[in-house]
Amino acid sequence: MPGEGGMSPSQASALVRLDKLGPSSASELAAAEGMRPQSMAKIVTALLEAGYVVRRPDPEDGRRQVISLTEQGRTQRHGDRRARQALLARALQEQCTAQQLQTIVEAMALLEEVAQP
Repeated sequence: MPGEGGMSPSQASALVRLDKLGPSSASELAAAEGMRPQSMAKIVTALLEAGYVVRRPDPEDGRRQVISLTEQGRTQRHGDRRARQALLARALQEQCTAQQLQTIVEAMALLEEVAQP
């Protein structure tokens, strides 16, 4: 089932990984996503065809290929994030009381504090 922007959830997840990890091989992406390399190869091919990623030789090992986000892929990734944030903000405003919103804000602050190294 296609997700936002016509991408599958697996394709969107691969873009997130590349945005966070930087250039990676298909094997590294597959391991990070917990899937078989053959499955990741199909995802990478779709992302290549959409213009969201490029594949280049690894500068440290010419036998290996690394995949990285294109500017179009980065724009897609960040556009999806903004759309999800707007959807969540709207839902919170429509469905939560002021007290509930305050609790959520406090919980988010605590999560950020805990997540800091």
